[in-house]
Amino acid sequence: MKKYGRNIGLYRDDGLAALNRNPQEIEKIKKELCKIFRANDLKMAVEANTTIVNFLDVTLDLRSGKHYPFTKEGNIPLYVHKTPTIHRQS
Repeated sequence: MKKYGRNIGLYRDDGLAALNRNPQEIEKIKKELCKIFRANDLKMAVEANTTIVNFLDVTLDLRSGKHYPFTKEGNIPLYVHKTPTIHRQS
């Protein structure tokens, strides 16, 4: 992926790339990546030429440079207390 630049991130089954290219170049890169995935019996969904994206638990806005928390609808957060409690049996 070095030929596409350093602004590419992957986490498990989610990926994100920020490319400063014209729409035609981005479309070409998108087709190349889809071809690589298909050749390895993998599927991917691509959304190109956007400036705001939800990635993992963050909304990123490239135009303003701001970021906001994001949760999928119906997602119930699980909180873990910073101090673990030890339960002992008597």
